[in-house]
Amino acid sequence: MHRARLTWGSSWMWATEYLNGIYVAAAYLMLLLVAVVSYAYAVWKTWNLTKSKSLLGTSRVLAFSWLIGAPLFIFLSGAHWVSAMLILTNALL
Repeated sequence: MHRARLTWGSSWMWATEYLNGIYVAAAYLMLLLVAVVSYAYAVWKTWNLTKSKSLLGTSRVLAFSWLIGAPLFIFLSGAHWVSAMLILTNALL
């Protein structure tokens, strides 16, 4: 039976017989970097595109509530992420 196991040597990543944990970590870190840069660009671009006479106009409040609320909703819906990871990891078995 091939399952992910925690290697207790110098590695802190999950690894299998067929998959190196360092490659997985590098891929996740690259995706995280792209996501953070993309999110920062979206916030900056939204701030520039929503012009208002006051600091917080209606369009800015709506736009930033979406930019902050959508990732918060995804983060808080952990069951979705668990089922998505099960789909990915069951394919490796």
